[in-house]
Amino acid sequence: MINIEKSTLDKLSIHELRDLARQVGVHLPTTFKREDLCNEIMAIVLGEKEPYTRKTKQGRPPKISRKLNDVAELLLPNELDKEYVSSVFSSPEFVFNANRVIYQNDEEMPFSGHFVGYDSYGIVVNNNMQKIYITITLINKYNLVSGDFLEGTYRTISEDRKLVQTLNTINKIDADSYKNVMPNKILANNCLKILGNEILIGGTNLIWNSKFDLNKLAQSFSKDYLVVVLNINVKDENFQTINDNIYTFNINYKLQDKDIYELSVAGINDAKRKAEMSKSKVVLIVNSLTELIKINNSCLTNDITINEIKSNVIKNTKILMSSSFNAEDRSFTIIDVENTNIQHSLSDILNFELNNFFDRINKA
Repeated sequence: MINIEKSTLDKLSIHELRDLARQVGVHLPTTFKREDLCNEIMAIVLGEKEPYTRKTKQGRPPKISRKLNDVAELLLPNELDKEYVSSVFSSPEFVFNANRVIYQNDEEMPFSGHFVGYDSYGIVVNNNMQKIYITITLINKYNLVSGDFLEGTYRTISEDRKLVQTLNTINKIDADSYKNVMPNKILANNCLKILGNEILIGGTNLIWNSKFDLNKLAQSFSKDYLVVVLNINVKDENFQTINDNIYTFNINYKLQDKDIYELSVAGINDAKRKAEMSKSKVVLIVNSLTELIKINNSCLTNDITINEIKSNVIKNTKILMSSSFNAEDRSFTIIDVENTNIQHSLSDILNFELNNFFDRINKA
């Protein structure tokens, strides 16, 4: 059960609160005291009560003193905010029932992209970084997990607000069938023992090891899986090599930071497309995620030091890497290989900022 704070509702006047209640679906909001009205709004938003709808169109429509887009602003996250903080994620703006939003455009448009889940809402991100919000109702209905590939339709609420309406497929499986066939992203028995490490197929894995043979790891998967290896900040001059079902992207350290980051993103997206477009089981091996974090931080701050990592870097990393999934005919597995001798500041990021991001962690 999601806890909703009343701070947002408390800021509204009684007239604004009643206007909001009418749009949410509270029947006869003028008959409720303020406290009871807040409880009624939250019960409908959380799906605990069904919204009231008029059976006929008779009668004068209610007078709305607050602009409809302003009400939508209360109930969806602020796209203009550059910093995403946990206190904002847990606010009631993110749990509004999609069926009660007043839309700027009734036309439903198709979308496809990867799902990224937060505490009480989610977003779908496509290759153009367009964000489409998805309500907790749909997330819970289909048991969505970050990394799921979704296809469906959305509607536009305002110029920079889009909201998912329907889900057609999840990881290329019909959405209604997915609820029964694939209730979870990761199957418990899909764990392999590779070079002394437990690798969760369809999950996100972290391997800590100071002396690790990346080629042996790739070769151990290559018989049964299509393998993409991403080497960031290495001395190898060759950008891409293909050998024995292994695609290797070597990003040379002499390149500019911007080019290193863009080539790294291209390599990761290439692995995603291989998993999405073909019925393949793909393993992406990244060496290493902390190198990607350092480069991204340098691009945003023009500072090569890593004394302070911007929160946007962590957010970008999660969105970029949240693509693991396991379906009947395909899977996408992420393995991040990290050296145990990395700087403490980067080690802390993996241990604290990204600890919950990994499904399985192997320590040396």
